[in-house]
Amino acid sequence: MSILLQNLESNVLHRDVKPGILSCFGDIALAIGGRFETYLEVTFRVLMSACNLSAGTQALDYDTIDYNNQLRVGIFEAFVGITQGLKADGKAQLIHSHVQSIMGFMNFVYSDQTRSDDVTKAMIGLLGDLADAFPSGQIREFLQGEWIQALIREGRSSARGSSLRVVSRWARDMVKQATA
Repeated sequence: MSILLQNLESNVLHRDVKPGILSCFGDIALAIGGRFETYLEVTFRVLMSACNLSAGTQALDYDTIDYNNQLRVGIFEAFVGITQGLKADGKAQLIHSHVQSIMGFMNFVYSDQTRSDDVTKAMIGLLGDLADAFPSGQIREFLQGEWIQALIREGRSSARGSSLRVVSRWARDMVKQATA
């Protein structure tokens, strides 16, 4: 973890590697489950810093847009892995205090017209995982925004059989359960 964190801070490492490093945090959390608690706060600080970087990036050209979309996918994949890893060991409550920040960033990204299908799929998957991690209404207020229903509808309207459509159906069911 410390080497990955150092690489994120490196000015020498090419920026295209950094979204993959963020995604690795999720992979590590999935692999070690509840033991990820040790790294949780520092990882969330790094991820929220990446969220701020992404939110502050202006879409000046296609390369910038593409990089920002890659960064967002890496961020969302990290959050997915952390959520799933902690939930698997009954420690999902550890991320509860971060849900508002995560949802705020997702709402921001939802309104971005340069958002790619990969970003949309990662966002919808994260919505489903958060709803699945808190099925008893603990995050109900965060899951009831109109933008969430619109995002899921957008995913469900993708081509038949597409993975985006499948993820969207699943997320819709998880959100329904968590808001019932």
